Amino acid sequence: NFLKKDLESLIKFNHNVSSINKENQKIQLTFENNEIFECDYLIISDGVFSKSKNLISNNQIQPRYNNTLAIRGMLPNSSKIDRKNISLFLGPDFHHVIYPVSLNGDLNFIAIMKYNLSSNEQKNYSLFSDKNFIKEILDNVPLEMKKFLNEIKEFKIFPVFISDDFFKTKNDSIQFIGDAFFAFPPSFAQGASQSIEGAYELFKSIENK
Repeated sequence: NFLKKDLESLIKFNHNVSSINKENQKIQLTFENNEIFECDYLIISDGVFSKSKNLISNNQIQPRYNNTLAIRGMLPNSSKIDRKNISLFLGPDFHHVIYPVSLNGDLNFIAIMKYNLSSNEQKNYSLFSDKNFIKEILDNVPLEMKKFLNEIKEFKIFPVFISDDFFKTKNDSIQFIGDAFFAFPPSFAQGASQSIEGAYELFKSIENK
């Protein structure tokens, strides 16, 4: 209980950073509710569209659309798929991976599909929940996937954005990690693996000064 209460006092929910002052020895964060917080180290890990990185870099580094869509969903205990192992399908413009996530046999489904979007379409977030758009996407998936397509629950489609360059601050007390540091094209779930490895390397660097 002590640990839980201690964490609840440290973790701030629904706080949006409005400015980051890095001129002094301490790093000063100002939130939109005018609350101010000072820290010795700032680790930025708010994803490929990192607001914090934009504040520090003055929007110098922007991700770009990778001409791919990600498809995610959950497959409830299915008799058509191996429920104990990882299933992988690789094609020239489409690949998917299915793996168990619960003891009752539920499976996580993730697919990547090559798909061109215009600049306006990339910004139109409602497009990815549009029934006609979803139907068009599903009509183009390989036959291998269509045999269990109707079983997918919590179905979501979203565009994949990647980084072209790194951003290096002059302040060693500010570090980036995960997609906020560099988002690369999805491949064999290595994004998650790289984030874990990056977190470990950063921890060791701070520990060893």
